[in-house]
Amino acid sequence: MRQPREPRGRNEEDDEALSRYSDALAAVAANTAPFAIPMQGPWLHDYGAGVAAPEDEQWKQLNTATRDAAEQVFGTERALPAPLRRPHVSLGYGTAERDSAPVELALSIIKTPASLTVRSLQLLAVDVDPEAGVFVWDVISTYAVKSS
Repeated sequence: MRQPREPRGRNEEDDEALSRYSDALAAVAANTAPFAIPMQGPWLHDYGAGVAAPEDEQWKQLNTATRDAAEQVFGTERALPAPLRRPHVSLGYGTAERDSAPVELALSIIKTPASLTVRSLQLLAVDVDPEAGVFVWDVISTYAVKSS
């Protein structure tokens, strides 16, 4: 499962800071046991479709730990975005003005609840150009959570 992205551009941080953040994420992962989250949906929003979970205490703890690590490494001069209240998985994005009925029909066959198991954390570089409809998620590194 992808962690919420931190508001940093690909080249805005030096290698030493990224290395420290990588070490901090490895420590967070080492202290996190795998956990499952019941997903519900699917749902549509203005720019895509996805499934979501109700608020989850384990997710909240993981989200808080990664955000705390970002603030410790990168500082607090540049505020992080508001934390996500609940986990979600995006199924797709769309930026053109179109009838959503075909998408709604395709999504209607998705059966929930489904369960999403968190087994790793990923440090991502995210390039977003909403006007072009481009969302690129490049994995920089992956950290397995501790064995159960």
